[in-house]
Formats: sequence, structure tokens, C-alpha cells
Amino acid sequence: MLGRLRDWLIVALLRIVLLISRPLPFDKRVVLGGKIVGAITARVPVASQRIFKNLNLIYPNNSSQENRQLVKAISRNFGMNLIEFYNMAEFAKRQKHVQPMGEGVRLLDELIAKNKPAIFVSGHFGNWEVFRAYMSGLGKPLASLYKENSNTHYERIFLKSLTYSGPAFTTGVRGMSGLIRHLRSGEMISLLHDQRIKGAPLMDFMGKPAHTSLATAEMALKYNIPIIPIYVTRLNGQSQFHIEIEAPIAVGSAEEMAQAMNDSLAKQVRKTADQWYWFHDRWHVRTPK
Repeated sequence: MLGRLRDWLIVALLRIVLLISRPLPFDKRVVLGGKIVGAITARVPVASQRIFKNLNLIYPNNSSQENRQLVKAISRNFGMNLIEFYNMAEFAKRQKHVQPMGEGVRLLDELIAKNKPAIFVSGHFGNWEVFRAYMSGLGKPLASLYKENSNTHYERIFLKSLTYSGPAFTTGVRGMSGLIRHLRSGEMISLLHDQRIKGAPLMDFMGKPAHTSLATAEMALKYNIPIIPIYVTRLNGQSQFHIEIEAPIAVGSAEEMAQAMNDSLAKQVRKTADQWYWFHDRWHVRTPK
């Protein structure tokens, strides 16, 4: 009962923020909403404590003041993402004008021209949905894999926004089967490679061991499909973005490719730490008793 009430209150709070900011132009709406949601998030113990724990693990030499500023910035980016997500129709239209840059742009153009499949990988960094919206605008919607949200009130809104830029499959055997069928039919997919997968091998992520899935690499090897890292960086604290498309991950063993994906994301996080979701329990390694 308390859990359902909490879920309802969270969605009700988001709706109030959306109502307050609705009269504003889109950019100001996102900034204001991000500040409100971010300020609340930074004060929620379960969120702020997780961020502090992860920051202290990876940046042990940071001062308390530096980490407090990072918590505020990380929470604000999270808040802006939520507001953009709730305004997905308008948000997606704006991404048609974003021009990707980087070593992988030429390969992307070739894949589109030849109607070839690809696996784009990223993390919960910046606003990763920008790239899916951009590709949808080119007539190449990207399928994605997501974990069903336990908050049923939020899940309906979340799924509607997620499928705006392409089909979405839930995690698990059934969802993965659907994703693979989509890929084998010649379509492109996008996956986020930055969450702890229970039972997965331990690999280095930002200098610490982290359980890392091999599924993406194994899929790429089995079907001979390139893995291309992409990152969307928010600019100047606004609803403006830079898309970087990196060169494809070098083909090797599944372990080597998974480690390369970790290294690629780690490089981006070290450049702009406030853009990544430090909320995740990424380095939760249980020591044997």
C-alpha cells in the first residue's frame, strides 16, 4: 500500500512540475523543470547517498564540496532528461537538426545507404535518447531494450515516450529474442552498456571491477554486425546536444569487446562526470564470506 502511494506521489509531483513549466518556451521549460526535479532528487537520501558512494569510490581525492557540486549537477541533468522525456514529441522534432560528428560518421552513412544493421552502444549519459530521435528523423528508427519499471503509473508514460523513436523490447529471454529478430531483419538497434548484470564477468570500469555483460559482444560476433559507440553530451546546461559517433569496436573475443565498450564509456565519463547517471549500483561487488 505504501509503495503504491509513493509511486503515485512521484508521478503526481512530476505532473505538477510539468504544469508549472508548461507556459514557458521549450528550452526554458526544460531548464526550470530540471532545476526543480534536480533539487528534489539531490535531497532524496537513497539517490544522493548512492551518488556520493560511487563518487568517493572513483574519485577518492575529491573534496566534499566538489562531490556536493557534482551531486547537484548530476541530479539536474537527470531532471532535465525527465522533462525532455515527458515532452518527447516536441523534443524529438528538435533533434533533426543535430549533426553527428566523429570517426564513425562515415560508417553510419554507409550502413544507412546499404540498409545494413548495426548495434549502437552508449550509457546513461547526457541524454542518450537524442540519437534515437535523430535516427528516427532519418527514417531509421532504432529498437531498444529496457527494464520494465515497477512504478506502473510511470511505466505507461515511460513506454509511450520510449517507443516514440522506435520499438522497445523488455529485458529477458522473450524481449531479447524480439530484439535479435529485429536485428537479423536488417534493422539497427541501440543498447545501454553501463549497468551491473548479476553473474556477469568482472571487468574494469573506471579503474574498479564491475560486473559487465557479454551479451552485446556475443550478439555482434554471432551475426557479424558492428558495434558503434555513440555519446550525446548536453551543452551549457541547456536542451542542446552534441552527438559523437566513435569508430566501431575492434573485433576480438567477447571479453575484449566488452572491455573496450567499458573503456569507451569511461573516457566520456571522465571528461564530463556530471553527465552520467551515478545513481546505478555499478560497482556492487559482493565479497565471498
